[in-house]
Amino acid sequence: MVKKKTTPKKSAKVKKPLKKEEQGSGEMRRVEYTDEHGYKRVVLLRAEDEDPRVGIPLGPPDLRELDWDEFKRDLNNALVDRGLLTWDDVVRQQTGLRGAIQQAMSNRLALLYKRERRKL
Repeated sequence: MVKKKTTPKKSAKVKKPLKKEEQGSGEMRRVEYTDEHGYKRVVLLRAEDEDPRVGIPLGPPDLRELDWDEFKRDLNNALVDRGLLTWDDVVRQQTGLRGAIQQAMSNRLALLYKRERRKL
């Protein structure tokens, strides 16, 4: 009986092992802190590190990157589109105000999250 030659199956890609100086303890912890501008941040920090500024940022994205002038324009237009021109209009359509804010902000905020994801 002739044995059939088999080829090894392709396995999942194996990451190169880290150099000894890159390994550290391997333990990570999630740390919440407030930065120098008063923004709360969340990072992954190695067990041996103390300074959260050296951690791996988890989020949220930096809202200072939002274009607030464009947001104000879009919010203005959403308010006009919904007929929210006076206080009486807002009282009559209480969900309209929230919807206008969400309409103006949601896409911009989602884009910030996408940009942060690409940086990782």
